[in-house]
Amino acid sequence: MTTTPVSVNVVVRLSRGRWEVLPVENTADRFLELIHDLEEIANSVPARQALAEFDETTLQVFWKKWPHLSGWAGSLWTMLSAELSEWAAQHDPDLDEIGESG
Repeated sequence: MTTTPVSVNVVVRLSRGRWEVLPVENTADRFLELIHDLEEIANSVPARQALAEFDETTLQVFWKKWPHLSGWAGSLWTMLSAELSEWAAQHDPDLDEIGESG
């Protein structure tokens, strides 16, 4: 029997006492959903109202976990911003439009 090594990008996580293996594509989809959900909450509930209305457990979990999440998100944003800046700085004169269009 011949075997071929395969590289698979997966994320392993513990969820409700069970280990789950998720393809990275699923993780990216989940991340987009989470961003949209968080944005929806931020747009509909002002921070002062959230502080007054969210239950104690929710606020404590947020207080405990947000610094790590914020740091991770900030690092991802910084790396992406640097990549996008490099890409934008590349100049291809063949792509410049000069003169009249017709």
